[in-house]
Amino acid sequence: AGFMRVLEQAVVDSNRWQKWLQPDEQGRDFADLDPARRRWLAQTGARYVWTAPPVLAARRRLYANISRVAADPHAYVVESVARSIEHYVDAFNLYDAATVLA
Repeated sequence: AGFMRVLEQAVVDSNRWQKWLQPDEQGRDFADLDPARRRWLAQTGARYVWTAPPVLAARRRLYANISRVAADPHAYVVESVARSIEHYVDAFNLYDAATVLA
């Protein structure tokens, strides 16, 4: 489906990735960064481009491909995000944080 390629390009086009550059990375092109670093930047910046038309189209293709082996790919993604958030809730004891901040 080429999902990561599309996601990475959308993040690059948004220029959001630049805000997470380390001092020694400043002024470098995205393509010149280490592949692991590019992946981290794409994943970190994904929230800014998750609903961009090219990303939506790539996500639909990815879900269609995954649906051959998983009943509900979208639910899997949502559950994965929830587990990730739970990790931080546990680590920083953020239970009931929404009510405290309200």
